[in-house]
Amino acid sequence: MSALREIAVRARRLPEARDSRAAIVAALVRAVRDGDASVREEAACSLRTVADQGDKEVVAALVRAVADDPDWLVREEAACSLRVVAELADAGVVAALLNALEDADFHVRMMAARSLGSVAKAGDPAVVAALLRALADAADGVREMAAGALGVVATPGNREVVAALLHVFMNADDGVREEAATSLDVVAGSLAA
Repeated sequence: MSALREIAVRARRLPEARDSRAAIVAALVRAVRDGDASVREEAACSLRTVADQGDKEVVAALVRAVADDPDWLVREEAACSLRVVAELADAGVVAALLNALEDADFHVRMMAARSLGSVAKAGDPAVVAALLRALADAADGVREMAAGALGVVATPGNREVVAALLHVFMNADDGVREEAATSLDVVAGSLAA
């Protein structure tokens, strides 16, 4: 465990040290803009351990990192942390993650898809459409996370999503197939009744 992450974990375990935790969060937010990519990566990761959900300063720093950090590892960790720190249906976070679905690096696209399943409002048509497009991504991991996220975000009975998940189920590797099957149980359940 890195030193930054260890400090964050310890601070989270000490609720009586609220002032210390706030100082650690502030330091980590600054570290997300550090000149060293490994420091930015660790800071983005550590924020999900110590920051409170909905902390606007933390969310803003992570959204900036997802959008414009030059290192894919930092963008990936920031997207992952948004899954934990952002509030449900935060429009700025959802927009950043939708943009990250178009990232050049598949790791970032994969985490963006996964995180959308945690932060997007159920039935959000823009998110559902983007995740449907992600089902055609060249990377198996992106397709897998998109299939899983559709099971959370798509409205039960959405025939377009059911058809896309069935197609993926029939033509994908095992990981993607498993996520598609799980999501089909949720999305297609009301069609079988």
